[in-house]
Amino acid sequence: MLPEHPVIAVVGTGAIGAMLGAHLAAAGHQVIMVDVLPSLLEAIEKDGIQVEGCAKVKGRPAHTCLGIPALQAFEPQLVFVCLKAPLLATAVPELAAACPPDAVAVSFQNGMDTELELAEGFGPERTLRLVVNFAGGLETFTRARMTFFNKPNHIGAAHASGEASSRQVAALLTGCGLDTDHTAHIRRYVWEKVVLNAALSPLCALTSQFMREAMTLTPTLALVEDILREGIAVAAADGCAFPPDFLEFCLGYLNNAGMHKPSMLVDVEAGRKTEIGYISAKIVEYGQRHGIPTPVNATITRLVQGTDSVRDRTRWGAGAGG
Repeated sequence: MLPEHPVIAVVGTGAIGAMLGAHLAAAGHQVIMVDVLPSLLEAIEKDGIQVEGCAKVKGRPAHTCLGIPALQAFEPQLVFVCLKAPLLATAVPELAAACPPDAVAVSFQNGMDTELELAEGFGPERTLRLVVNFAGGLETFTRARMTFFNKPNHIGAAHASGEASSRQVAALLTGCGLDTDHTAHIRRYVWEKVVLNAALSPLCALTSQFMREAMTLTPTLALVEDILREGIAVAAADGCAFPPDFLEFCLGYLNNAGMHKPSMLVDVEAGRKTEIGYISAKIVEYGQRHGIPTPVNATITRLVQGTDSVRDRTRWGAGAGG
């Protein structure tokens, strides 16, 4: 169980972390924002964080923290991990060392199985998984725009012993304007989000299209449908069968996305490693595990991994081969 008023750390101050931190701070919670960019943290200390768009709130965190190791001085009792999934391998050992032994960690991320990596540092009984149903972008370090919020978010425990903490965090988030439901079936919502993310995020990352563009062009729309069918079949084989009309639901949901850049395209444009290994690659991995063919997702995964590799080569100055 968490204390009634826990000290809260938000690790990662991209768009999702910034919006979360602003809502928590505006509601009066003691929030520490953690990042590795001094200029970003200085701006937040000076101006707080303003959220605009479909949510309007301004909050000033109690403290900022440069890097995860420095978080030890604040002894956070609740830690929201808003980092990109590929950073978990480095971040989890640092978080486990910096946080008190009874701290509760929440994977506030995209992708499949992020909570499993987090549980390696905190233990399954102190690890929660949240499926985020809002999105947006940063206009500056201190101004975020929430472009949509398909309420509610969903949160669940990695182990049954964490159910009480899951309910507490759901109530805490709902109380600050980020409506969140506790569920005993969080994996179903994880699969739903992974299937939806796999349908458009990699395509937009490869084609530089906004989501609305990808849904209106015949070639990409056909790919979206193929990707969805594969993901739905794999989820069903993994024990998360969706209703018969789920494909139509997904297409309708994605048609409402608008002129929005998914985070994978933003990562590509910024030269960051994508989360493809936690989205499309997970559909391929679980497909292989259950004997479900996933040729479209496999091809999309390899293409995005190829662009990741090119950016790594460029970043490190590797020469071209003959």
